Amino acid sequence: MRRRRSLESYDPASQDDITLYLAPGIAEYAVQVDVSMSRFLLFRNLKATIVLPHGVTLGRRASLV
Repeated sequence: MRRRRSLESYDPASQDDITLYLAPGIAEYAVQVDVSMSRFLLFRNLKATIVLPHGVTLGRRASLV
């Protein structure tokens, strides 16, 4: 039987019928959280982008504009 990770230390954030569990260090500073899923043949890719105060973004590369 597979053991599940304890989610007690994570902070839940819900919208509609989806619940995200964020690490406590990130949850208290996050201004915005974006989650996207892309699909290619049999593969699924889940990406999360977290925006912190002062415009710092985690989870994606900065655009070169």
